[in-house]
Amino acid sequence: MDFGNGFPIGYVSKSHGFKGQVKLGFFEEEYKELIINKGFLFLEIDNKGVPFLINEVEGNGLVVKLEDIDDEESARGLCGLKMLSFKKGLEKREMEIIGYALQNAKHEDVGEIIEVEDLNGNVVLHVANEKKHLLLPFHEDLLLEMNASKKILVLSIAEGLLDI
Repeated sequence: MDFGNGFPIGYVSKSHGFKGQVKLGFFEEEYKELIINKGFLFLEIDNKGVPFLINEVEGNGLVVKLEDIDDEESARGLCGLKMLSFKKGLEKREMEIIGYALQNAKHEDVGEIIEVEDLNGNVVLHVANEKKHLLLPFHEDLLLEMNASKKILVLSIAEGLLDI
């Protein structure tokens, strides 16, 4: 599983005009809403989602003007890059790990994963146990083990984080 990258929703197909606009191609029609409503376009550069602020949206989400992309040459440099949505990818991952038992590195029970939330590109697990509700950061580097058949997720949790 790749928890570090977003879910591909399309690509930058070509430059549009001479003021730095780019034309977008979406893999599915519904993905347009992820771009139009968010105000940011995440492009995959060096295997990471790099955010670009969207200044203008034209053609019902098919053409956008990005901040700091002000000419045709800069726009052409973005052509072919994959667009990512961390929200869409998160929805797919949510279905996989909600309801899993979370354990620390010593295989001690921490609680049950009840929700997965994206806070500005940082994935946070909502974990409930009999004592309290925990918010824990989640990244693939922290994932030690995942057992789908037993619905157990083992995570490296920073010392003292569970005591907060």
